[in-house]
Amino acid sequence: MNEPVPAQVTSSPIPTFFIDPLARIIMGFFLFIAFLVGRPDLAIFCLVVLLLSSGAKLWRRAGAAQVTCRFRSDTLRAFPGEPLGFAVDVVNGSFLPMEIRSRLGGADRLSTVKGTEDARVCKVGARRSARLAWDLKAPGRGVYRIGPPVTEAGDVFGLFFQQTSREEPLDLVVYPRLFPVTPLPWQARELFGSLRAKGLIEDPVHLMGTREYQPGRPARAIHWKASVRLNRLQEKVFEPSKRAKIVLSLDVRGFHSAGDADAFEAAVEAVASVGVRLIQDGVAVGLVTNAECSGNQTPLVPVALRPGHVSVLLERMARLTMEPAADLIHVTRHLLDRTTGVGCVHFAFTEDEDLDGYASYLQGRRIPASFMVARRAQREGARTFSPGVVHSLDVLRGREGGAP
Repeated sequence: MNEPVPAQVTSSPIPTFFIDPLARIIMGFFLFIAFLVGRPDLAIFCLVVLLLSSGAKLWRRAGAAQVTCRFRSDTLRAFPGEPLGFAVDVVNGSFLPMEIRSRLGGADRLSTVKGTEDARVCKVGARRSARLAWDLKAPGRGVYRIGPPVTEAGDVFGLFFQQTSREEPLDLVVYPRLFPVTPLPWQARELFGSLRAKGLIEDPVHLMGTREYQPGRPARAIHWKASVRLNRLQEKVFEPSKRAKIVLSLDVRGFHSAGDADAFEAAVEAVASVGVRLIQDGVAVGLVTNAECSGNQTPLVPVALRPGHVSVLLERMARLTMEPAADLIHVTRHLLDRTTGVGCVHFAFTEDEDLDGYASYLQGRRIPASFMVARRAQREGARTFSPGVVHSLDVLRGREGGAP
């Protein structure tokens, strides 16, 4: 295959005069009148237009079948502001030069330059290749539907086009923005101290993998499916319960009631940053939330520490909306019934009745917890909250005045 030639990335208007059937009928009528009244100049003009239109259609039919296209994307997972690359590689296998146009629906929403078009157009010579590219930047957190990418091939005059490829729509997932989390001595004291004092006991819920069966191990530890597959006894390997396990919980009811989207985004970024920091420190992390998730995703991420768990956590955070969709205590109970020896870091809008009720639920289950709020409540009145110490999200960024 030839080396790709530079592609002109400009839009091309559709010349409807040459391809409109009514216009061709009118030109045929004028051609008849020109022969009837003896006007050779008008007859020549009408013939040129009709021949150009018919010849362009034959050109399209002869060449479009020999054009192949392949859509490429650098990544569909990114952080805000990261560069994104989309491209269509075109190979013109015909003996005719062709005009190629490709449209990536939604690309204009990913560009910081106003007026950026979705379409790319170029001319490709006979037996040549080209690349149509979109250089974009990831927008804010969320899931964006891109495409479907559609590529068409037409005659070199740009009169007639035929669709050569149509890809499936793409979902671009933009993760929350991460920030470095400052050391949290209060977190180690309130959570990890009590969790790491339990001793080295295997947790039968969290399976890490398998290994050769060791004599003296109980029969219930044998992984029978793996043993049959490998034709030798294999036993299950579980995570030790002394490894810290943290559930990150996010209550969106306060954000939704206040309509504070900025505070919600700050809380999502804080949850994601704390989760990534804990995983990097060797802590098994899970997520529960009552937020509605795009793509019919469950609002629950099981507590785990395995390769790829950071991506799972960040993608779920990218799909969160500010709309409440479930009861937080019900979702949390569903996770805790399958997980033992965990602590909780809870994120909420402010100190209110919802925070008090969730703290009471955790206290009833003897789960050590820490509480973070996006907006501090007014300190008027004498209301007492069962959580005890409630921290502001500002302490995670090391800002002054973040602690109560």
